[in-house]
Amino acid sequence: MVLPESMNLRYVKKERLPIYNKKLAYAYAETNKSVRWCPAPDCIYGVEVTSMGARPITCACGFVYCFKCSKEDHRPCDCEKVMYWLEKDEQGGALGQWLMLNTKPCPKCKKNIEKNQGCNYMQCRHPGCIYEFCWLCFAPMPGHSHQGPCNKFPTSGVNIE
Repeated sequence: MVLPESMNLRYVKKERLPIYNKKLAYAYAETNKSVRWCPAPDCIYGVEVTSMGARPITCACGFVYCFKCSKEDHRPCDCEKVMYWLEKDEQGGALGQWLMLNTKPCPKCKKNIEKNQGCNYMQCRHPGCIYEFCWLCFAPMPGHSHQGPCNKFPTSGVNIE
């Protein structure tokens, strides 16, 4: 049930109003795809845009970043190449190796997900995503068989001994 703002404000004490407003703004930003928080350390600013493509954003704190990937401005290079370079750079360290072995990017939001239990059914838990997919083939889960070829061990050409 959606409550009108006036009803919510009746129950918020005046001294708690700034905290309520901050949490309300945070919830709005986390569920709205056209809003991004500035990735600069300790920055409290966010930005809302009408075009969701890769474009430079100059924050009120002075940091310039790409709206699409939230990385430092990387014009004229596209976001995919930057992500590839960053992954390659991380592969040299132990954290990068662990991430490469134990996580995969969500096919929808591209944020890393760890598979730590059971079957290959996955659901991205990042706010605003909730994409359901197969861990092995990345196929969307509605319509993908749980007993399909992704869950079966390949027997052709395998020496059982």
